[in-house]
Amino acid sequence: MIKSAFHWLWCRLTSLSDERIAFAQWEMFLMRAAFAGLVLWSMGKNMPPDSQPLPNGLCILFDLTWLGQPATWAQAQWITAGFLTCFVFGLSGGITLLVPMFFYVAMGSLINSQGAIKHHSQLIAMTLVAMWLSALAVSIWRIFRSRRFSIFDDVGTQRIGIQWAMIAIAASYVTSAFSKLLATDGTWIFRTPNLAVELVKSHLTVFHDTITTSQVVEYPPLAAFLVEHVWVAPLLFGPGLFIELFFFLALAGRGWAAVFGLGAILMHVIITLVMKLVFPEHEALMLIFFVNVPFWAVVSVRWARGKI
Repeated sequence: MIKSAFHWLWCRLTSLSDERIAFAQWEMFLMRAAFAGLVLWSMGKNMPPDSQPLPNGLCILFDLTWLGQPATWAQAQWITAGFLTCFVFGLSGGITLLVPMFFYVAMGSLINSQGAIKHHSQLIAMTLVAMWLSALAVSIWRIFRSRRFSIFDDVGTQRIGIQWAMIAIAASYVTSAFSKLLATDGTWIFRTPNLAVELVKSHLTVFHDTITTSQVVEYPPLAAFLVEHVWVAPLLFGPGLFIELFFFLALAGRGWAAVFGLGAILMHVIITLVMKLVFPEHEALMLIFFVNVPFWAVVSVRWARGKI
């Protein structure tokens, strides 16, 4: 059985195509709309600080503290909404994504200039940069090749933008896996019982963020359980490493994208349940670009009608 499973997997891997997924125009419209909504939602729940004591990112080059004023940040969100609306309806991403990308990256830079690095906004920022660069690169190439420029992105340009976004997301997961392996000399899975310490740290972080005078520190019982049962941690966290390490396969087609997208969502759900670390932005990106719920819903309806 194991031999047959490996043979099936090898046949699947050797038959993979490197062609871009031919997303339909209606799919890409929904993807752009959902992504625009995600960007605005993320900006709405994150108020950038009005100081940068330990500059990081863009804050190394510029003083961005003016964005930390509530009135200024509210205006930035309205401006971003206007540009993203134009992006959703097909105007050139090389123009319409520049301002949203700046505001979002600036927000992350300010948040990460307080002495601690947070990763919740990283993946959206990378996606914005990837989609902007793809639209800009296609526009420049066409200007030099045929001396023409269009204010609208055609279907081909939109597909390239989606593909670049997926590549950026996949690269971040693969990089995360390699960083774990390199930092532990390839023994990360065998060190997962030590994550009990990280579990206590994350629990204390939440405690100190929400502390009241009536609260008493209570250490999570799961931490002691992981220490006493060393085989549980590899079962909980080990599959996530393999999902990250082989996430590049999500670029091989719709089926692979959906499987790895759902796998990444499950990984984040387990991390949330165990360590209280939430990544809603990451999960939303999986749903938008990889799971692609509208496409599979349409396929299911057509399949059902064909069976009737």
